[in-house]
Amino acid sequence: VPPAPCSTPLVRKEKWERKLPQRYVVAASPGANSLHLPLEIQSTDNAVQLSLSGLVNCGATSDFIDSTYTSENRLPVRQFSQPIPVYNVDGTPNKAGSI
Repeated sequence: VPPAPCSTPLVRKEKWERKLPQRYVVAASPGANSLHLPLEIQSTDNAVQLSLSGLVNCGATSDFIDSTYTSENRLPVRQFSQPIPVYNVDGTPNKAGSI
């Protein structure tokens, strides 16, 4: 009897995507005690430069940018082959959902 086929298809990720963490943790939110710094960002795809205020988040596992901000400023983004879950510091799923 041949083995049953796998029910979950294996997704082949791009090289850049394989370097990313399997999940992210967001640990802070804006407030009176938050540290905001002036930042300049530049897209590596189209060289667009923007000035903005960034929230320092010491408990986060990576760097994040708001999806509304990227849309409004026409910053190029890439879609992941599989969503990466985002969790709050207490372990609950972030209400904004996966990346």
